[in-house]
Amino acid sequence: MVIWSWNAPGALSAPTIATMQNPDQNVDSCAPVEAVLVQDDGGTVYVLPAFPINPDYSLMTPIAPIYTAKPDSSSSGSSGGNGKWPSPPIYINGWIYALGSDGRINAWNPCKQKWNNQPGHNSVFPADWAMPNPMDKSMTSQPRCGPSFGFIRNASSGAIVGMVYWWTSQTTGSTSSDINDRMWGVPVSVSMDRVRAQKNDGKACEVVVSHIGWLQAPDPSDPTSAIRLFQADGITPAFSGDLRNYVTVDLNTTKEGLVLPGRIRITMKTGDNLPSSPLIYASYSLSYDERVLPQTLSLQIEPTSPPPGAGFEHNPTIVAGTPAMGPDNMMYICGYRQPKYDSDGGSILAYRTDGVTGSSKLKWHYFLHSGADSSYLPGAGVELPAVVQDPDRGPMVNPQPCSSPAVAGDKVFVTVSGDAGGPRGALLCFKANPEFVIRIIDGATKSPKSLWRTGGHGHYDVKLWQPNLIAGTTGGVPLMDARPAGNGISVDYDNGTITFTDFQLTKLAARGGEQWLTNTFSPSLPVWVILDNAVVVPIDWSTWGPGVLGTPPAAASGDSVDLSSWNNLLWYYIPEEPCSGAHSPPVVIGNTVYFITDDGVLYALDAEGGESKGRQVKKKLWSREVGTALTSPNDVPLSVAGANGVLLVPSGDGLHAFSNTPTLVADNNRIVKLDGDGEVIWSVDSIAWPATVPTTAGAQMAIKQGPVNKPGRARYASTGEILFANSGANQVCKID
Repeated sequence: MVIWSWNAPGALSAPTIATMQNPDQNVDSCAPVEAVLVQDDGGTVYVLPAFPINPDYSLMTPIAPIYTAKPDSSSSGSSGGNGKWPSPPIYINGWIYALGSDGRINAWNPCKQKWNNQPGHNSVFPADWAMPNPMDKSMTSQPRCGPSFGFIRNASSGAIVGMVYWWTSQTTGSTSSDINDRMWGVPVSVSMDRVRAQKNDGKACEVVVSHIGWLQAPDPSDPTSAIRLFQADGITPAFSGDLRNYVTVDLNTTKEGLVLPGRIRITMKTGDNLPSSPLIYASYSLSYDERVLPQTLSLQIEPTSPPPGAGFEHNPTIVAGTPAMGPDNMMYICGYRQPKYDSDGGSILAYRTDGVTGSSKLKWHYFLHSGADSSYLPGAGVELPAVVQDPDRGPMVNPQPCSSPAVAGDKVFVTVSGDAGGPRGALLCFKANPEFVIRIIDGATKSPKSLWRTGGHGHYDVKLWQPNLIAGTTGGVPLMDARPAGNGISVDYDNGTITFTDFQLTKLAARGGEQWLTNTFSPSLPVWVILDNAVVVPIDWSTWGPGVLGTPPAAASGDSVDLSSWNNLLWYYIPEEPCSGAHSPPVVIGNTVYFITDDGVLYALDAEGGESKGRQVKKKLWSREVGTALTSPNDVPLSVAGANGVLLVPSGDGLHAFSNTPTLVADNNRIVKLDGDGEVIWSVDSIAWPATVPTTAGAQMAIKQGPVNKPGRARYASTGEILFANSGANQVCKID
């Protein structure tokens, strides 16, 4: 039943539902309200009441936005390619963030606007801003998707940084070789930023934070909430009691009283002195304007291409669906790339980002391909299977990821679709953040081989080679085109191991020389190791995955290359026929991963299954036809969703809900798991937890135990554990 509707002036994004401060500029109060945020294809953001109810419980009419925001530079636009714009706005800490039609991120703080508009109020930091600077007309691009929000830990300061990310095409005026889509990011909140006092004379000092912008304290009414002040040991508080009794804190102010972004002035209010070398932790939110040059993340995704006309260029890589955040500062991106040669497809990219461009690393780049015949692998006598290969239907042709990935624990799930002539859809499961290690094995001892020359003549010169399928070359010669093990690669010469640390720095040369670098190394293809420009170490093909070689070569009789820790594809599943594609993003709920094909068939698979070296041994848990096939899957982004035991599945003929799933129940003294028929699977009435935090590795932990006492609502976390409020013991608990 439709409760209410609103006629939009244009095509709308998917909605965002948020509890936010009342943005209505005609209402003084900023009390929380439930709201729906959408964006139209002109870039305008609308905030509507989620529950438009009058005091007498009747429905408000007409339904109208309570807040509207339009970027100064907005106009009707399109994401182009496989982009997903207009995309949903997000609401974080009082700010609305939305991606404009010109590829800029826009931010509005409605309650700050109210405060600024009141008589006598003013503030150095703005209530709205955009980035890149709207005054720079050359910095325009096509929006792809975003914004997204995620936390990272800054490697240098240890601070927890809240980042807003968005993705666009290349900007106007980019060089001819900058063909791929771009990833952007900007810090908007910082917690526990470790900073040092400057100009400290005992009575006042100045602090410069790690992330420059206009600062606002966590409690806007109390600037002192922006700092924690300790003695030099970082443990002992600088003053006993409430810090507000001792110091005055002025944000965006130098010691001399100048207004500058990113500064904090601390002034003593009493006769006490500041510590001579205080340790200060700062927490703050950030906003920007034309006076601030922030430390933004701006990065072209891989693989880059030579200039057009070089003879080895390939087509652009376009962000497909909204990228996903994972643990350890990781971000996972699906890249669609229109094929130019016989074997190339799209890419899965995993970046570790520290919030700024120079600190970001490409942890892995999984290049999807349709296989490589022996002409690509001189001297090997093997034909490598495609990334996705069916024993009966052959290789997937032009495998492309077309939607968002799903991250659950240490795994990443991606749906891919292929062209006619092979399997049309598949679900892939990857290790999320492994170490990529190649080992050289001594043929005589079957142990790690030292890469030091005999007689004390130093170590072998190590070079690496991989077939460069993205450039469409054939007949490459490893001895000529191999790349020295340099930046992005660490070689342990004692133990014969080669570890890839940054794939962005591990480029493949086009055949016949190093004039153009056209791709990165990829775990989807084997690597050849060459020593001293002469010796090609044979690969032990029994260690290779994915897929089974059509004609496995003879086992290496001497030294060999072990690739068992190289490929991070754990398994893949090819849906049953008929299947015309899998453009819907997967979703993980509990221990099960779900996806729906373009033909309206829902599949459920165990998300916790182990490694199978990419061979097609994964079995489905169940499947069910839930609707008619889609006529245009690229235009209808479908996503399975679920929570609290209910699975929602869209299809071509409507929305389907499944509820025959396990349910968690919290009663007076137990957490109980029930199956779909209401039978008890298990229950728990007591819990144990560490009494202290170990200070040394391997130390035994003291354990405390207690009852489950008046538990509140229990639910599953994304990693499979169970969260609940143990109300009677004043605890929030996570159990596995």
